Amino acid sequence: MYNEIESLLLAYRERNNVIYIKIADQYTENTLGFIESKWKEVFPDQPYTYTFLSERFNRQFEADEKRGFIFTLFTILAILIACLGLFGLASYMVEQRTKEIGIRKVFGANENNILGLVSKDFLVLVAIAIVIAFPVAYYFMSNWLQDYVYRTKPGPALFILAALLTIVITFATISFKAYQAARMNPANSLKTE
Repeated sequence: MYNEIESLLLAYRERNNVIYIKIADQYTENTLGFIESKWKEVFPDQPYTYTFLSERFNRQFEADEKRGFIFTLFTILAILIACLGLFGLASYMVEQRTKEIGIRKVFGANENNILGLVSKDFLVLVAIAIVIAFPVAYYFMSNWLQDYVYRTKPGPALFILAALLTIVITFATISFKAYQAARMNPANSLKTE
């Protein structure tokens, strides 16, 4: 991933103790046994060891896979912390607007109106955050991908999917409190203290 594929030269050497063989998947065990017997005939003084090229490639990219796993864990943790903060903020906002919600219900607002009222403020803020985050994310992703010889460009579909997922997570987080506010009895919120 980090080095460009270059030309390959295969040269025959008389006492070479390395051999590359392509094996069909269904005959792996039989072929390895046959190769071992022939190896011992040709190179009786050399030990027979083998590795698969796919294993060598996988070892080469283990660090990238571990880094990706760590980033995934921290991303999930950050999303959970953000959802907890968003839930707390929604709870606080519903508590502050309890009388307003009660008055709106008395004047005929239905549950959808109340859900929209509570959700609108948060969704507008999330939309602003998405607009700010897109160029920053594109810049950092492009710089990170510069380390790879064969790379892709982050396309608009990736950002649209991220925006939709963010909006869905935001709505799912605040919908419980918004639904509670929409279902509450207006008489309880409007009684004199």
